[in-house]
Amino acid sequence: MFARKKAEIDWKLVDGAFTKQRRLHLVKGSDGLDHCPITGCEHPGFSSQRGCRKHVKIKHGWYYYFDEKPNVSIDTLVTSQSALNGIDEKGSKTIPSCSTDNDFARSFSQWLQSSCGGGKSRKQSDISVTRALKFVKFCCDESGDAEQDVLSSPNLIDYVLGSPQLLTKFVDCLKDKWGIGQSGRIAYVGSISDLLDFRKFNRPPASVLQNFAVTEGYVKRARKCLAKDMRSNWTTELDVETLESRRSWATLSEVQSVIPFHME
Repeated sequence: MFARKKAEIDWKLVDGAFTKQRRLHLVKGSDGLDHCPITGCEHPGFSSQRGCRKHVKIKHGWYYYFDEKPNVSIDTLVTSQSALNGIDEKGSKTIPSCSTDNDFARSFSQWLQSSCGGGKSRKQSDISVTRALKFVKFCCDESGDAEQDVLSSPNLIDYVLGSPQLLTKFVDCLKDKWGIGQSGRIAYVGSISDLLDFRKFNRPPASVLQNFAVTEGYVKRARKCLAKDMRSNWTTELDVETLESRRSWATLSEVQSVIPFHME
């Protein structure tokens, strides 16, 4: 007999929810542990803020949108049809990627770890390769080319890298289709830039380099635009009115309770 999947509540849709998600401000206690900020929680504490944040997200998801846990009717429970069918809803939003188990991906990763390729660690290079190949996969789907054909043909890879239109469409889809934020999109653009440099390292024809130069111009514009949007969001999210509306602005008593930890 299959276990019934626990229904989840989309707290931001509940009446009375904050307009924006609350930010957690965790302070270590005298025992050196991070304690759950929810009054009445009996958890003894966490050795890391990451563990504490995960606990709040799973056990007290309402806290991001309310000061006190609201009474919620069964109508507010959100159980997607895909979850009922045993399909992970988040998985359906995963960005498709080319396989990294091929000569091109391995060569790209090794180059990123080299002194002239950026000196990245193995983990960092693998992440950058995966991101860049997601762009390649996206271009394959757009053009109808087979993934294996593209990865085995430098000419086809050079073609997609030389297309500002494909770059622009991919970056837009990262936001509109897959919900990736500004910092994530900047990381993807950086990985595409790494792929451009890798292909230039392999000395393609002059005509290809001319196309790369155009794409690089749009890569710079994308980075500049995304960074500008990120700064704008920071300004909006960190102003006093926004923090107060999200109950994230410390009171005088809360500030006084924190000061001793910084004076030690």
